[in-house]
Amino acid sequence: MDLKKVLKILKKYLWLIVSVLVVGGIGFIGFRQTGCVSPSDAVFHVFQMFFLNYSFDDTPVNCCLQIARFAAPLVTFAGFRKGLVNFANFVRTHAKTAQLGSIAVYAPEETAARLVKRLAERGENGVVGGSEFLSADTYILYNDSAWNARFLSMNREDLKNRQVYLRTDTLPAHSVSSRNLHLFSPAEIVARDYWKTCGLLRVAAEQSYRCEVVLLGFGALGEQLLYWGLQDNVFSPDQLIRYHIFGDAEEFLSAHPYLREIGDPVIPHADGWLDHLDLLRGASLVLVLPEASDAPAQEKTVYQLLSLLPGKKLVAFTEEPTLLSELDKRVKVIDMTEDPLDPKLIMGDELIEHAMRINLRYLNRRMREKGKTIEESPENRRAEWDKLSTFLRYSNIGAADYHEIRKQLLEQRRVAPTRDAIDAETWELLEELEHMRWCRFYWLNNWRWGDPKNGETNDPDRRVHMDLLPYHALPDSELHKDREIIEVMLELK
Repeated sequence: MDLKKVLKILKKYLWLIVSVLVVGGIGFIGFRQTGCVSPSDAVFHVFQMFFLNYSFDDTPVNCCLQIARFAAPLVTFAGFRKGLVNFANFVRTHAKTAQLGSIAVYAPEETAARLVKRLAERGENGVVGGSEFLSADTYILYNDSAWNARFLSMNREDLKNRQVYLRTDTLPAHSVSSRNLHLFSPAEIVARDYWKTCGLLRVAAEQSYRCEVVLLGFGALGEQLLYWGLQDNVFSPDQLIRYHIFGDAEEFLSAHPYLREIGDPVIPHADGWLDHLDLLRGASLVLVLPEASDAPAQEKTVYQLLSLLPGKKLVAFTEEPTLLSELDKRVKVIDMTEDPLDPKLIMGDELIEHAMRINLRYLNRRMREKGKTIEESPENRRAEWDKLSTFLRYSNIGAADYHEIRKQLLEQRRVAPTRDAIDAETWELLEELEHMRWCRFYWLNNWRWGDPKNGETNDPDRRVHMDLLPYHALPDSELHKDREIIEVMLELK
């Protein structure tokens, strides 16, 4: 056992150690005050007192001994109770982790309790990891980056065949190559969920797909809102959605040099939003993001906006929703502590299952050209998925993720989300929009159009792809390649 673990145990039982020393010290002083007990005998008698094994028949009782004779058994009882509770928790925890499908959650105490509760609501066997390593099938690491890195390093051998979901606030989810390590970002979870539920499609349709979206503040959440907004907010081939950034987006813009290919402009503003009140008045969405560790600034910004823009509705993202929600009914508060604690969104099991189906269907389309097919069984879906790079996995996940927007589009056109109900015109629209979304994913990951020179349609090393073209510029062989992807999703939902 290393020194850190010893110190943790000592800290856990500090109150008991201090109680024993204080009560024992009082008893020792009391025995010495009698004048008839040696130091070694005094220590022995104090020890007896803690276990109700000392008789005071032949010992003069003084004030210190009176205190010690009653306090010592109480300390013993409290220590015994504490040990019994810890042992019961130990047995219960290890019994849970021994069950099939156990999920160990390592997070701050309150967060871990909420995650385990939500796992139980899904019928899953979650257990709080605490400070010790538990043997489980799956791990959710929700602590800060430094803690998570230490945990991985210390338990690398035990985790190599387990599924690990690790929180990150800096790396993209598709940046790791390990087959069992999965990254998730609370900011990404919030952003992806927001665009599916905010109703921008309806507003954009009312404005002929010409609208302005304003982000006040940026940071990690702003990056994710922009990254996923550019992929999810694909509504019409001739749309023009402008994203205005009032915040430090220089690093994001530098890291994504092909944003100009997307068509929906990203416009950074060096001056303050107070100089652009007309833009804010006419914007379809005004999103107020939390500045880094500066919640009071966000509250002040919301208050100013409410005063300067009468009748304007705002959206505020925050981890402390209480005060903001009391300011005005015009403020829609997005609680950033809720969605990131949804195990379904953290592990993305349903989304990954759909992405695996898309991948195998697309592979079969390619293989049919050579007169071959692969049975679309769960085993084959998993086998082919494991062959993919993390980039291609995420590409398929993006295709599956967009289907929620596709369903909203069909509902807007009063078309049932079934293959037979979709007419030829709508099919062409859906295919073109899926191609637009696919191109945006590649551009956001710094791919460009080019001739691979290797006989393939793409070259991952050079990040060039022949199909990064407008939909109607595609060769006939590629024009309808996305229909089967859409059909897969229609079969599922």
